[in-house]
Amino acid sequence: MRIYYKVLLIILFVLGILFFALSFLPFNTVKSFVVSLCNEGRVNFFNNVFYYNIIYRLRLLSLLVLIIASLTTVYRISIERYLSVRLTELIESYHDLKNDVLIYINSLVKNHKIELYSFGFIFIVGIFLRGYYLFAPIRIDEAGIFMVLASKSLIVCIFSYPFPGHHVFYTIMVNILHNILGDSVWVMRLPALLAGILLIPATYLLFRKISNNFTALVSSTLVAVSSPLIEYSTNARGYSIVTFIFVISLLLIYYLSEKRNIFGWFVFIILSAIGFYTVTIYLMPFGIVILWYILIILFKKKSYVYLYDGGIAAIITILLAIIIYLPILIVYGSSVLLSNDVFVVLLFMSFVIGFGHMVVNNMWVFWNREVQLIIIYFITFGFIMMLAMIKYINKEMQALLISSVLWIVILLSIMRMYPLPRIWLFLIPVYLGLACVGLGYVVERITRHTLSIAIIVSIILLTAISSNIIMNNIIYNSDSGGQLMVDGEKITQYIKNNYRLKDDKVFVVNLTFLSQMMYYFKRYNLPLDHLLRYNSIENKEFVRNLKNLIVIEGGCDPIMSSLPNFYFPKEQKEKVLKDAKVNINDFQSCVLLKKFKVASLYLYQRE
Repeated sequence: MRIYYKVLLIILFVLGILFFALSFLPFNTVKSFVVSLCNEGRVNFFNNVFYYNIIYRLRLLSLLVLIIASLTTVYRISIERYLSVRLTELIESYHDLKNDVLIYINSLVKNHKIELYSFGFIFIVGIFLRGYYLFAPIRIDEAGIFMVLASKSLIVCIFSYPFPGHHVFYTIMVNILHNILGDSVWVMRLPALLAGILLIPATYLLFRKISNNFTALVSSTLVAVSSPLIEYSTNARGYSIVTFIFVISLLLIYYLSEKRNIFGWFVFIILSAIGFYTVTIYLMPFGIVILWYILIILFKKKSYVYLYDGGIAAIITILLAIIIYLPILIVYGSSVLLSNDVFVVLLFMSFVIGFGHMVVNNMWVFWNREVQLIIIYFITFGFIMMLAMIKYINKEMQALLISSVLWIVILLSIMRMYPLPRIWLFLIPVYLGLACVGLGYVVERITRHTLSIAIIVSIILLTAISSNIIMNNIIYNSDSGGQLMVDGEKITQYIKNNYRLKDDKVFVVNLTFLSQMMYYFKRYNLPLDHLLRYNSIENKEFVRNLKNLIVIEGGCDPIMSSLPNFYFPKEQKEKVLKDAKVNINDFQSCVLLKKFKVASLYLYQRE
């Protein structure tokens, strides 16, 4: 028996026995362990009912693993022979894929130097724009995830799913980076930044392969200066990773539709599993990729063995996603991944009636944020031309449009809910690429010098949109990814330098920015229990100890609050106290301590 097969059997039997043994641990022992891991976290959810559900799932999983181990032993010879053949094919296909990639890159470098130089300039601008916003103050969502999960033990990150916004894979990466590089905001954003930067060449290569150099250059330009893509490349959330995986998966799937390659499918499965592990809504882009592959195979009338490859890959991906989610499924059950209390399920007719409004407001407006009106018309014209001339464009582009629209309509019809604008981030490169196909069709009818026109158009778009982004600074003040608190760090420094919170019995309140203040308090070693929580006033002992209260009157940049359709004006101190259920009549005096760029600090004293 081969050594790797023995190792597999040992792992399966050990896991089965371990799961069964863990199910007999006493409730108090497990709860004490959970409390020690989630220091300063909320563990009220961990009651007897919750624990017994975990026991049931552990024993069921133990039985399943032991059955698989037993079947593996019975069919040892057949499985070992199958794995041996597949391993040999995997190694050979790796070399094939590597050689094909090197040949294609060498061809580009040798025959298209001017085009590559132009793309290099686009790439540099895209990196600069993302680096420009990397050090912005921490946002609500970023701070919340970090304080509740990423700053805790790695075990907490793997086993916890307290709310739908938990992007597990991203939280794990932040936890690892936090332990190596510290808890600075830019450290948390590194994975998003890397994915956002790599998205630019991924877009270029995708449309260079399935279209032409005009589409590749102009679409990668628009991706480089896309305001939403820049924002989420500098936001410690998983959306830019999902977008990158989606685009690189399309490129990989196109290759696999041309040439069967087991290593290529292996990479696709791993990437897709990471996509699911990052955001469960990855079902949207994953479905588009699989449907696109099916349509390409059917359009090209390829052998049905290609469809078999895709079907097996899709099944393995789903199984792998379930396996990596097992810790969460054991603790919380499947409902935590399949349901979302944030979104409202609509009646079918209500969903149909509001669908058009959702497309315009949740998708199109968001995608075109900070783009000048004339450029919006330019891009829209390109998309309309693509639709008008769809029968003349290549089969791959037709299939990409059909698969995107068809899968989204099917999935949303089943879900009957309207996701937030950021959920549609992954579609931006596809929309821009399809629009550039239409523009390229027009350019080809006018002149043969498509590369020269592409370079000129790219420079104009880079200059116009990037300057608009920097001057307006909407990304900095955007609330779509969780509103930031401009003065949070300076406020914390002021409090640390001027007050001894415990000795002076001073407490700080602003529930809107509680997550950010918790983050800054942790960084500056201030006691977190001196930040008022949502239920602090309900504790009578706490109210008796409350002598002095610092109220943070804050909000967005004053310039931003004057803009139309901006929903976060400056928050007055009276509202802050009302939200925290603090009775203003309990305090004898109110003193303005300090004004910052946006926020103001007020001290309420009882004596």
